[in-house]
Parts: sequence; structure tokens; C-alpha cells
Amino acid sequence: MIALGLFFMVFIGFIILFSLTVLVFMILAVVELAKCKNDSDYKLLWILIVILLGFIGLIIYAIVGRPQLIKG
Repeated sequence: MIALGLFFMVFIGFIILFSLTVLVFMILAVVELAKCKNDSDYKLLWILIVILLGFIGLIIYAIVGRPQLIKG
């Protein structure tokens, strides 16, 4: 029974660590988007995608949005 409790404590710790990491990357993505010189509609769309979709939004932004941001 003690091992099960320890397992859940470690599991919850990993969930908290993962959530904080995603939050930090979300903040960095929003700051990067706010600094870009693209039009405001483009920035607003990507900020909404990153915030509303969380981890999946970050992956989509890294694959699709960021290369477009760098190009132009």
C-alpha cells in the first residue's frame, strides 16, 4: 500500500513538472509572437492556438507557425 502511495506521489510530481514546462514554453511562444513584425491577425491567430490548445498548440506552432515567422 505504501508503494502505491509513493507511485502516485511520483506520478503527480511528473504531471506538475510537465505542466510547468508547458506553461513556460507557452509564455515564451506568446512573447516571441508579440515581438514579431507580422500582421496582427497572424499573431492573434497563433496566440489563440497556443493558449487554447496547450501542448498540442505548441507542437503545431513549432512545426507550422515558427518557420513562417522566421521567413517573413
